Amino acid sequence: MHMALEARNKHGFVDGTIQILSNNSSERVCWSRCNVLILTWILNALAPELAEGVIYATSATEVEDDLKERFS
Repeated sequence: MHMALEARNKHGFVDGTIQILSNNSSERVCWSRCNVLILTWILNALAPELAEGVIYATSATEVEDDLKERFS
């Protein structure tokens, strides 16, 4: 997953270096679209039992943090 995200220049959404933009930012729509795309990639890559535990996360960083907490 790390390699796939890095190849698409999206790993920053997962590791937190690309942070959530404020609601009044003109780029918020673009950030949200990328975030949802990445969440979809991650959820589709997870086993169904694991996906159930993170399906309500609102950011890719939340999913990363949750999975790290569970498995690190």
